Amino acid sequence: MKENVKRLIRFFENSPLAYFGFVHSCPVCGTRLKEFAMFKPSFSRPGRPAECPFCHSYERTRHIWLYMNKKKLLKGQKRMLHVAPEPSLMKNIKRMSNINYITTDFSMRGVDLRASLTDLPFYSNFFDLIYCSNVLEHIENDALAISELFRVTKYGGLAIIQVPVKGEVTFEDSKVTSDEERDRLFGQCDHVRYYGKDIKQRLERVGFQVEECKMPDALNLSEGEIERYRIAKRELVHICYKT
Repeated sequence: MKENVKRLIRFFENSPLAYFGFVHSCPVCGTRLKEFAMFKPSFSRPGRPAECPFCHSYERTRHIWLYMNKKKLLKGQKRMLHVAPEPSLMKNIKRMSNINYITTDFSMRGVDLRASLTDLPFYSNFFDLIYCSNVLEHIENDALAISELFRVTKYGGLAIIQVPVKGEVTFEDSKVTSDEERDRLFGQCDHVRYYGKDIKQRLERVGFQVEECKMPDALNLSEGEIERYRIAKRELVHICYKT
């Protein structure tokens, strides 16, 4: 009997049910939480309580979901491309009958189409909306990938692009190939660069008109709401218009 009780306690402690509460709330899935689960993206950095234990959204997933809804980007008939889709966002957007929604990634399972971002198999001027978050820092030829994103964006459409940004100038070194060195220098073992604020110029070079959007400032949330949703503070998102 005691052993069964211990098993039940262990199960509950390792279950998402253990996170139920009323302090926090995930805006993506709507679950009320006493705390977010630990998220550890890099073996050299400490983890932080940032992941929704139910839908597995992260800080950046939650702020972009709030932004898309605030700006009504998912209203009306739209053709949307989602690169390396976050499962929680994918689940929500797939329910929307007004969105012709296509997901793609080079290796991820469950996407509509496996493709390289440097060679997208779509017509030019095809998508009203593109969301590409934390992908370009993994791609060696990011200039070609950005060019492809611009090509398949429709005139009058926009691409929301987010990458980790640190400092003013992008740092990259093709000689750095080991997981340990990439993790130390670029923030993660599968990253090939650390972007600086000059990412804006890289995006403009192909023809995008770029608006730098700082989260959570663009959401006009109170400090209490920011903490309740556990949104990253001072994170840069690039809103890229093709005009």
